[in-house]
Amino acid sequence: MSVKYKLAICNIFNNDVHGYDNYSSSNIHSQYLIYTIIDIEEFYNDDYKDLINNIKNGYKRWILFMKNQNNIISHPTIRNYYDIINAETSYKIDIIQEDTLSGGEQVGYIKTFWIKIIQRRWRKIYNERKKILKIRQSVFSIREKQMTGKWPKEARNWPKFNLELK
Repeated sequence: MSVKYKLAICNIFNNDVHGYDNYSSSNIHSQYLIYTIIDIEEFYNDDYKDLINNIKNGYKRWILFMKNQNNIISHPTIRNYYDIINAETSYKIDIIQEDTLSGGEQVGYIKTFWIKIIQRRWRKIYNERKKILKIRQSVFSIREKQMTGKWPKEARNWPKFNLELK
């Protein structure tokens, strides 16, 4: 059984850091290279945190080296590359779908953003439910429910969670 999604630490490919030659895939510049795949035991034991710190320190040393050499840190397709690699939040575990390119590079397609979409959607539904509960708790609403068997119009529809993106 093949696992479709994995936990991994990934980095944006850069010629200056990772190297590029005649055998490299032509679309490698827009990919996330897999630094390491994290198994479930490493995740629960927090063993991956040392790896993240090593990557972060390596990039900090590389940035310092590039600045000392008066080299500009840039990327062929990403304009704010320096800001991305300099940010603390760029060194993390992501949910990825693993792939191997024609040049043999292992890349990961980041899927973590789906969690954020689901969280946003749920937060919106939760806030709508809180508003409806507040309306339903009012004396007016309770009396309306007792007399008609229905909640007032603004409190009738209970928001449900579905993944249809609006």
